[in-house]
Amino acid sequence: RMSDEDKQRRAESLSAILGAVTSRGGERGEAREMAVDAASAGPADQEILKYVREPIGEIRPLLKECYGHALERKPNLGGIMAVKFTIVADSETGALVEKNELVAGEGHIQDDLLAECLRETMYALRFSKPKGTGRITITYPMVLTTGNPDQQLQKPKQEDLKPKIEVEGWSAAP
Repeated sequence: RMSDEDKQRRAESLSAILGAVTSRGGERGEAREMAVDAASAGPADQEILKYVREPIGEIRPLLKECYGHALERKPNLGGIMAVKFTIVADSETGALVEKNELVAGEGHIQDDLLAECLRETMYALRFSKPKGTGRITITYPMVLTTGNPDQQLQKPKQEDLKPKIEVEGWSAAP
């Protein structure tokens, strides 16, 4: 959990980034869905993919910790949880997660404490200064399982397992 002081600093940083994005015109433009396969993405999209994948990899231990705490309460808990989060980014000011939410779906885990932990953890993502300005929205599915053969899981649909990335108003830094 973030301290009140950390929340205040985050709010101030987010306000500065939002102001910069607005002043640089990063609010304009339609959202477009990106290919999440680096091989089929163009060079600019490959740069965005790399930009978002590295910080997600860094918080994986925190995400596993959230699941571990949930398993202490419910030992057979398993399934899919998908977090949809928006990064607001400015090439001069920086980037932060602006908002996030859990996406409901068939076979998705319904556990309020786990959901809260995952949402709070997404705010821990740390990004370097981007090479563009705008918003990146990511739907990031996670399959949570203990590996125990007794754990009863619904077989997820393939489309529920693919991350989705949308870019809105993105303009490359000069």
